[in-house]
Amino acid sequence: MPKEPRDRRRPNWILGVKAGQWQPEGASQWVARGEYLMTLQELARGATAPRIREAFRALDRLADASPEAGRSQSLAQWAAAYGFLDAWLVEIWANTLDWWCADPEARSGWEIAWPTLTYFDEQAELGAPKRTFTHFRWLALSQVGRLTYAQIAEHEQGEAGLDLSTISRAITATASLIGITLRPAPRRP
Repeated sequence: MPKEPRDRRRPNWILGVKAGQWQPEGASQWVARGEYLMTLQELARGATAPRIREAFRALDRLADASPEAGRSQSLAQWAAAYGFLDAWLVEIWANTLDWWCADPEARSGWEIAWPTLTYFDEQAELGAPKRTFTHFRWLALSQVGRLTYAQIAEHEQGEAGLDLSTISRAITATASLIGITLRPAPRRP
């Protein structure tokens, strides 16, 4: 029986963020991106982040536009308005729109066309873990929800001793791990 080509074989490592363990190159970022997208979806389906919910509603309205009517330009404008500044995110949302147009059930549930899992090369990276998934929530609330660090601290009031520098560092580190360009911080008057 012939062997599968190298690019179609599963790696020998367990996928995921494993602190201090070797894993396929890019696995930490792939897992982190998935966690960020799941967080956005969870916040959109809930009632605690109205701007994120509005982002999904606006994307839903874009699904009604015909592809010939400049949907890609409208998608680019939508992405910029809601802080999705990176090409990989715009591609996710374009694939999501295509899926929603083809499958009304996926659209009604605001399902996301997740990044494809390409089997990774033999190159390896040391796992870059996140100690808490709360940082993904903070990033989503800041980037898409446009909450200030003070508003995030108030929103997450159950966190004892939460200060603005902690939130700032966590959002910056999480964005770096995922590969997201942070929107410009609001200017102080």
